[in-house]
Amino acid sequence: MDKVDFLDVPSLHPHHKGYRVVFEKDYKNLGLERKEQKFFENLYVNIQEHPQQYLEELIQFYQRHPSIPEAANLLAFAYLKAKKRKEAEELIEKTYLKHPDYLIARINYADQMLRFKKKEWVPIVFNNCFDLNLLYPSRGTFHYSEFRGFMTLMGFYHLEREEREKAEEYYQLAFQVDPLHPSVAALEKKLSKRSFLIDFGHWRELISRLLSLKISQLLQKLARISKNR
Repeated sequence: MDKVDFLDVPSLHPHHKGYRVVFEKDYKNLGLERKEQKFFENLYVNIQEHPQQYLEELIQFYQRHPSIPEAANLLAFAYLKAKKRKEAEELIEKTYLKHPDYLIARINYADQMLRFKKKEWVPIVFNNCFDLNLLYPSRGTFHYSEFRGFMTLMGFYHLEREEREKAEEYYQLAFQVDPLHPSVAALEKKLSKRSFLIDFGHWRELISRLLSLKISQLLQKLARISKNR
């Protein structure tokens, strides 16, 4: 099977251009010397499977390059994998404050705000812009992890706002790119649960109305019987 380098995904808006999603990471824009770039590339791979084993090396790399947001993002991920939530949460906030235009920093911080029950912060983080092409008009492509992260975050955000149809639209976009990722599965589960609750609520309301009608009819019947006595 031929290797897929990119995927073109239609926009949520009919008259807007779609998204080009790429699957290979580009480390050249980090501005690192070749040796350090290669070291970071290897760290990125190793941290995915052995976060505890390579955590100290990553911390040292981050200390050498504190201005590179990609290093901070990888370290926050490693902290979470290593069950160091406090360190991860602090780094997520610090990275966003230091790099407010970096997409992954925005996604992580907005996710943090959602988890802290502060959904009103999400539009602030994204400048009230919920479309990647409008948010970054000069970018031609998005890495699939960025794309999936943004779409699942927006799905959860719109669910919190009781805007289920919008949440489903963002879910569909995320599913096209990374259907097996845990965050996509979690959004799907929450959408299904919310759908069940909506259906259950509808039937409960209908049953309640029918019972009220039956009770009303029974009371009227009893009143007529009493009157005829």
